Amino acid sequence: MKKINDWENVQEPTKFKRLAPGGYICTIKDVKDVPEKEYLEIQFDIVKGDEKGYFQKQYDNDTRVNKKWPNAGILRRSYSDKSASFFKGFITSIEKSNKNFTWNWDENKLKNKYFGAVIGKEEYLTQKGKKGVRNNVVFVYSTETIENGDFEVPQLKVLSATKASNQSTKPEFKSPFDDDANDTDGVVTDSPFDDDEPSPFD
Repeated sequence: MKKINDWENVQEPTKFKRLAPGGYICTIKDVKDVPEKEYLEIQFDIVKGDEKGYFQKQYDNDTRVNKKWPNAGILRRSYSDKSASFFKGFITSIEKSNKNFTWNWDENKLKNKYFGAVIGKEEYLTQKGKKGVRNNVVFVYSTETIENGDFEVPQLKVLSATKASNQSTKPEFKSPFDDDANDTDGVVTDSPFDDDEPSPFD
């Protein structure tokens, strides 16, 4: 096998504690338009409180050659006709959170803008067909709403029995990078750079 150079200085993956469900003040790090599927893919991070820089730290500790921004720190917002009202609510939250900012249909202007996010936990199926738990953005509000505590902390979103049953019939794919954590103590014992989160717009 190929020898890894500088083996003694290679750092093992850092274990990250999952975000506690609640409200967070966030900033947009990058935005990508996906016109063929009519949605924006938004990379964000937490900018206030004990978890400041949470996703940036994960990214910085990713030692893969083709490292990616953590999936839990990516927000997708559809701008299709049927999702117009939800997209407007998202933009309104950003406008309220950033003084003198007015949406002008240029997604690049969203970079470095603030917003409030209510983050919860949801169950999902790993590539081995086992249940895992991950963070997800449940609501987007203005930063003022979050700072005032005017939101509800969501309960764990349980995987539907139908989806679990359908997935269990698929052939098992053995990956050494699968997420098999039970998350009983809130500590991520698997890779925090899970890449198997499906897009809701596929």
